[in-house]
Order: sequence, then structure tokens, then C-alpha cells
Amino acid sequence: MKKLTLLLLILISFSQFFISCNNEIETCTITGKVIGRSSDTLIVMNALDDAWFAETRIPITDSTFSYEVEAKPAQAYWLVFQDEIESGGFRPITFFPDTKNIYFTLHSMDQYDRNIIEGGELNNQLREFNELFESAFRSRYQPMNDSIRILFETNQYHSDSMSVLYERLRQSKSQDTNIVLYEKMEGIKERGNHLTEKAKIFDAKIKEISQEQFRLILDYIEDNPTIVTYYLFIDRCLINPVENVDITRFNKMQEVLSNKFKDHPYRQVSEDLLNSLNIRVGGKYINFTLPDLDGKKHQLSDIIDGKIALINLWATWCGPCIATSRTMIPVYNEYKNKGFTIVGVAAEIDNTDRLIKTLEREEFPWLNLVELDHQNNIWNKYGIPNAAGKTILVDTNGEIIAIDPTSEEIRRILIEKLQ
Repeated sequence: MKKLTLLLLILISFSQFFISCNNEIETCTITGKVIGRSSDTLIVMNALDDAWFAETRIPITDSTFSYEVEAKPAQAYWLVFQDEIESGGFRPITFFPDTKNIYFTLHSMDQYDRNIIEGGELNNQLREFNELFESAFRSRYQPMNDSIRILFETNQYHSDSMSVLYERLRQSKSQDTNIVLYEKMEGIKERGNHLTEKAKIFDAKIKEISQEQFRLILDYIEDNPTIVTYYLFIDRCLINPVENVDITRFNKMQEVLSNKFKDHPYRQVSEDLLNSLNIRVGGKYINFTLPDLDGKKHQLSDIIDGKIALINLWATWCGPCIATSRTMIPVYNEYKNKGFTIVGVAAEIDNTDRLIKTLEREEFPWLNLVELDHQNNIWNKYGIPNAAGKTILVDTNGEIIAIDPTSEEIRRILIEKLQ
């Protein structure tokens, strides 16, 4: 249920950077021009925040924009075109407000590589790193990107069943219809039937290259323990780890970086995300205390102790989350008195108005708690800071036995363990 992203961008989205903590300025003025697109709004945000909830809008007038950004503490920011977010996939422009003025020349998404950031030593270092990184991989991923683009253009990338659902999704104007479509799409993906045979070949090659890119980034972080690589460690290693990560190596990197930058906000973020790597089959759930809609606080361990439980992290704006929750209602009703329970946790911003309306419509019968404005960092602790949600199934001892299971998978487990 992660936010929608463009698959092809995975290989070339490593806009990373280098920065020192000796930042003497308080604010940085960012100005720029936009070429070749009709967008009227940019969003500026901390690079580790969720773009879906970012509130700072910058108007684009006559293809130009200007805004002041806080320069302390030293950390990365994103510029994101609002229309890209609304379309379901976006490419952020990463920058560092390390000087009084930074100037941007921004192009359309398909011309992303032509974007220019002028001003600040850190942004120069960012450009140098991108050039170094691309020189190591461009000759390999560019031909694949071209081939995949052709598959998209000729409708040979997604399987027939998935293509039909995407077309229906594009034509739909109803959230209820979208939720049903998301549910069907998730089912196809879980069965591994969402791609054509040709696309599966390229998908496997992409994963292979991603593993190599991941190793290169890890080596670079170890050789250059700066505040920049601290962000890189969080954004590219902890938020998006590859399979079978070396936890011991991660712990050593975290120790070096956190000791060097003891008072930086990245320290707590990285600690939470590092702990979240234990949110895996065989690991243990992370306990928390949150309120319900009446303000009464509940501790997760008290609710699920001695039961098989599904921890359902979701959001009211997440169609796939709601679709998944709907499929759980029959399972919950059948097994709620036999040792099974569900605890819902909704991530909401500013207030709970939307949550109240959603629960009135959906009538989810289990206890629903609220994580308002990410005050308790639950999404970080569960390793999904930029995602809408996640479901975690735990056994009577609190051991995780499934991540994002389908209702059918849960039913099979309950039949085996409770009957």
C-alpha cells in the first residue's frame, strides 16, 4: 500500500548530497523558473516528511517562483510539483539551503535530468555525486529504461487483467469504485500476475542493478560520514532497504553517524527506522499507546495480549488501505470470539473529521486508534514513513507471522492455529 511511484524512476532517483553542520545563515531564498510545463504550484517540504501531507505551497506565476526556506538545522528539502502528486507519481527536486540564495531551472518530469540548481557548495556536491553515480550505471539502465518505455507505449508492460483495471481506474470518478479496483489490483500483484512475461524479465534485471546500487551507496556512506550521507543512510538504506540487508553493518553505520551528529533530528529518525527493520516475519511488533476517537488511550500490548492480532496501519485517503480493511471484516466477525482481533490505527492530519466520516461509512467493527500529525512516529517505527499503511499479523506471543497478508491468508492461519 505504498504510495504510487514511477517504476522507471527507481534507477535514477538518487538525488543525494553532502553537507556540513557549519550553517551560518537562518533562511535561504529560493527562486526559479519553470520551463515546458503548465504547473501552477510547487510544494516545499522537509525531505523526510510525507509529501501527501505537506502544506507549504509556492505559487508559480508567469513560470517563476520565489520563497524563503529555513536553513537550520542543516538538512535536505524537496521541491515537488503539486500536479505530479495529484497524478499519483512524482519526482522530488532535492536541494540544500546552505546559502542565502539558490536559483532553480525546472523542466517537465520527462526532462528531469535537465533541471539545474545554482547556488551553494552543497548543491554543487550534489551534482558531482549524481554525475559519479550515473557514470557507474547509466550505460546499463538507459537501454532498459528505453525498452520498458516501449513496452508501456505499446501496452505490453502490464498483463491484460491489470491493464483492464488501470483503464477502469483512469475512467473512474468514484472513490468507492476506486477502492474496489485497488482491491482487485492488489490481488493480481500478490499472485505475481501484474506484469507480462517481457516486463518480468526487465523487472528482474532492475532488481539486480538496484542491489548493486545499494552496495555502492553503503560503501560511500562508510567512506564519507557526513550529515549528507546521514540523510542518504535514512532515505536510501533505512526507508527503502533491499532484501536481506546486513543489520550488523547498518548498526555500525548508525553508531558512527549518531555519535558524530548527536543533536541532529536525523538521529531519532534513523534509530526508529533501524529498529523497524525488525518488523519482519519472525520479529516482534513494536508496542505503542494511542487514543481512540473519544480520547481514551489504549496500549497495543493490552489489546492483543494472548491473541492472534492484525495491526492495521492505514489512512482515510488511501484507497488500497480501505479496500484491504473491507476484506478483513468477514474474517474478524467469524473469529473475533475465537482468539483473533484487529486493531486499526489511522494516520490523520490536523483533525479527525475525515476519519469520523470514513468510519461512519465503512463501519469497521474493530477498535480504531488515531495517530494524529505523526506525533508518536508510529509510521517511522514500523518502517513506512512515506507509505499510506501496512498490516502486520502477530501470533499469541507477539511474533510477526505475516506482513500485508490477504484475508484468505489470515483465514488459513486462523484455521490452523485456532481450530
